[in-house]
Amino acid sequence: MTAWQKLNEYYTKLGDSPLFAAPIILHPSLGMNYLEVNWASEEQLVWVRDAKIGLSDYLDRGSHCNWPVGEQQKMIMDTRLANLSTDVDEM
Repeated sequence: MTAWQKLNEYYTKLGDSPLFAAPIILHPSLGMNYLEVNWASEEQLVWVRDAKIGLSDYLDRGSHCNWPVGEQQKMIMDTRLANLSTDVDEM
């Protein structure tokens, strides 16, 4: 087996994982809408649907939080504001 064949084998397996799409889906300015708009073929849309379901299942399995949604959102905003404050202080 050549190196290119091995690389292709792993590249093909990567596409089978819902985590492959996670960075795009979770990116604040891209998200699922980016994939749905830019991946227009039937095969690509099926892949997007499967990736969305797979990522949702993965996140549901691993991140059960007992805090109310409002409290989680407040913590996220507090973290973002703290990071912005730190960035401004460093300038």
